[in-house]
Amino acid sequence: MPDKTYDLFLLMVNLSQYKNKVLIISLFIEGLNASFQPVSFQWKNKNADNTSGSIEVCTRNNRFGYIEPSSFGNLSVENTQFLLNAIQMLAIILEKNDQEKALNTHKNNLTKLVDNKTKELRDVNETLNNQIADYQKLTTILNESNKQLIVAKEKAEESSRLKTSFLRNISHEIRTPLNSIIGFSELMNMLDIEDDVLKNYTQIISKSGTQLLSIITDILTISSIDAGQEKLKKEIFSLNQLMEELLEVFKLKATNKDVFFKIIREIPSERDFIILDKTKLTQILSSLLSNAVKFTERGQIQIGCTYENQQLSFFVKDTGIGIPENRRNVIFERFAQASEAISVDYGGTGLGLSIAKGFVELMNGRIWVESKPGVGSVFHFTIPLSEDQIFPNLQTMSGHMKSLISGSSSHTILIAEDYIYNFMYLKAVLEPYKVKVIHAENGKEAVDICLKDGSIDLVFMDLKMPVMDGKTAASLIKREKPDLKIIAQTAYVTDISKEESANIFDDYLTKPFSPQKIISILAEYLS
Repeated sequence: MPDKTYDLFLLMVNLSQYKNKVLIISLFIEGLNASFQPVSFQWKNKNADNTSGSIEVCTRNNRFGYIEPSSFGNLSVENTQFLLNAIQMLAIILEKNDQEKALNTHKNNLTKLVDNKTKELRDVNETLNNQIADYQKLTTILNESNKQLIVAKEKAEESSRLKTSFLRNISHEIRTPLNSIIGFSELMNMLDIEDDVLKNYTQIISKSGTQLLSIITDILTISSIDAGQEKLKKEIFSLNQLMEELLEVFKLKATNKDVFFKIIREIPSERDFIILDKTKLTQILSSLLSNAVKFTERGQIQIGCTYENQQLSFFVKDTGIGIPENRRNVIFERFAQASEAISVDYGGTGLGLSIAKGFVELMNGRIWVESKPGVGSVFHFTIPLSEDQIFPNLQTMSGHMKSLISGSSSHTILIAEDYIYNFMYLKAVLEPYKVKVIHAENGKEAVDICLKDGSIDLVFMDLKMPVMDGKTAASLIKREKPDLKIIAQTAYVTDISKEESANIFDDYLTKPFSPQKIISILAEYLS
């Protein structure tokens, strides 16, 4: 404690015998305020003559307590020292409390600041992590896009190369038979030719024309497949008979080769007749057999088929040149061949296997190849076929159709045909099925009957009739009855007219048509 304060207390004690307490207390308060900061002392509640009251003890504007000056009159030195020590301790405690409060406040402020900064850093970190994740995703997408672009670029380059190669090949393939046709035609007009030579020239022209037609047909077919315009036309036929006929055709094409042909008969007689698109199946097998004959100089060519788990499995096996492993998938692409040398050595457009693949997939099947260079190849393809699409023979199938039709409600069929013998033929084929047959002799009569009679289930419509042609009549009927099935009968229908009339006719019968074809129509539209 400063001596000044102590001296003041001694002064107070020594002067306590005097009555002027006001001076003593004022001096005391002055000494306290000078010595015990930040504690302040004020004289409160003084009376009129300033001889009584109390000293208020405050810290940072907070009232703490009072010291009564009335007790100062008889203070001894010891008591005064004790009081001074007490006040000093009070000041220290108050200062410490204030420091602790200030420290706690500062600590709390720092904690809040740290928490706020921590939260800000966490938010920034989370934002950065999200940005990094987004960048990683973007990088992944860009890398994938780059890969796709590279693949697309490679495919485009390969497609361009294939198309260039195809154009060269197709130009050669078209010009070769065309040159024979034009050349021998001019020779026939220019020279006086003997009959035997003339006959030979006409045979060459005929063969070249057939070859040219085949090439053009392939180009149109692949275009139709790519455009999604190919449709399935189911009919009833003998599978074994089809394979036998194909084998005989290709035996003739391989007469100059040391090749043996064989059918692996695994389709029993009770599974001989099936309902399928015969034309497309024939084209698939023909393409595979044609390649087998082309690339096999000696050995064996086999064709076979099995039926298991409602699926037809075909194979064509040869002992030809084989296919390298890296080209086994490529050969099914447009314009592709096993190697560029093949187009030079063997010719061809590179469309046959693409067409076969397109037809197999159109029938919900799958095609693939197993091959070893120098040993040979085996082409496989499968086609789903349910049990109700297989019959032991035509009579059984016809009986099955009868049971289906007779088991349901009776059917009425309208035959619009101006030529009486064609009507009689259709009626004779339909009679076993116990259907009601109505005859219309022209298109207008067919329209009138269909619009008046609501019981008609199927219409056979000839295209060339008097009064009103079949196409016009069918169009008028479809306008009023869009769900009524109409089958066109014609001898000159083409694929183009079929596409143009797709919303008018549901199917086509090309003259001359067999009873099997008519039964196929009944199977598809009435059973």
